[in-house]
Amino acid sequence: MWAHYARSHTGICLAFSVADDMGLLSLARPVNYTASFPKLIWPDDKDRVVENVIFHKEEIWRYEREMRLVDRGGPNRSLRMAPKALVGVILGASCSKQTESLVRDMLGERTAKGFPAVRIYQAEPKIDAYGLRVLSA
Repeated sequence: MWAHYARSHTGICLAFSVADDMGLLSLARPVNYTASFPKLIWPDDKDRVVENVIFHKEEIWRYEREMRLVDRGGPNRSLRMAPKALVGVILGASCSKQTESLVRDMLGERTAKGFPAVRIYQAEPKIDAYGLRVLSA
């Protein structure tokens, strides 16, 4: 997913512990991967839009094993999560020093405010196979 969602490995990935925020994170649902587009008849299926569109992706993306959490509360709304649920930040394999520094500063501010410490990891390409290794940074 790095190449698609983290601008070719220059971004970050957040790691969460579902057990540390069961109220919110347990609501995440797996994406259904299919070979064909979901079918909807509007307006009869308007209540199934989330189920039939947002939770479906093309079969080729199955390797992502994606989970999604949808909030229907409207725009400009944020979800509150238990602070201890964030357990790690993975720096992309091509993450800049500037981004890394920003992440470290933000996590330092978080710890200074009394929130639990968060581990920092670094993704790097495997040498002998396709894929990434994630190591402590």
